[in-house]
Formats: sequence, structure tokens, C-alpha cells
Amino acid sequence: MISKPYIFSILLAILFFIGSFLRLIETIDIYLFDTYYIVRYDSLLKTLAAFFLIFAAVYKWLDKYFKVKLLTWLHILFTATIPMLATWQIMSFNQSLALIEITSSGSSQYFAAYQKQLQLMLMIFILLQIFPALNIIISLLRIKNQTVK
Repeated sequence: MISKPYIFSILLAILFFIGSFLRLIETIDIYLFDTYYIVRYDSLLKTLAAFFLIFAAVYKWLDKYFKVKLLTWLHILFTATIPMLATWQIMSFNQSLALIEITSSGSSQYFAAYQKQLQLMLMIFILLQIFPALNIIISLLRIKNQTVK
């Protein structure tokens, strides 16, 4: 299984798909860049499942080109972890709104800190998506160096 990371990606897709049928919460409220999004929880998990199935297919078809398995594993693990952390952050923020006084002077700092954390998670998630391309480039350079020698 270590040499075939696409199997783990398929497993994650199945788990996200099964998890989409559990009714833990109905919606996730995301406030990002002055825009308020309401996303159904099951739709988010089904989208993540589709995302992991697409990457499993890419990893399966291009497996012979991916020479650096560490980058593949890092991409799969962090791509699975970041949305779960962001969802946990959003849920804890929404639950904490009932505990804070929105009109107090510290509430704007609280909202700003939440915004920065969510934006950082989003940027890390987007940057992680270059790992497969970076892996292919490194692998092609290795192949080129081997053929030159």
C-alpha cells in the first residue's frame, strides 16, 4: 500500500462519501473575504470524495512518472487534513458566536483572527495542489538525467 498511494486516496473518497450520509450538522457557514457562504455538509463531503477519486485516477494513470512517493503522500494527507481542520474551525467559530458579545470591542479582533486562520488554511490547500505537478517535473528531470548518463 505504501508504494500505491492511490489506494489510500480511494479509501478516503469512500470514507468521505459514507460520511456525507451522516447528519452531524446540516450546513456549514463560511465567512470568507467579505462574502458569506452557506454550504450543505453532505455536499461538501461528496465534493471531497469526488476530488479524491479524481486524484486517485491521476495517481493510478501517472504512477510510473511519480518517482517521489513522499510528495504524493504529503499531497494526499494534507489535502485530506486541511478541509477537516477548516470544517472544525468553522464549526467551533459558529458555536462560539453564542458565547461572545458581538458588540464588544474585542469581537472585531476575534473575527479578524478567525478570518486570518481560514484564509491561511485556504491558501495552504491551494498551494498543496501543485504537489502533483512538482512531482511530475522532478520525475521527468530524473528520467532525463538517467538517459543522459
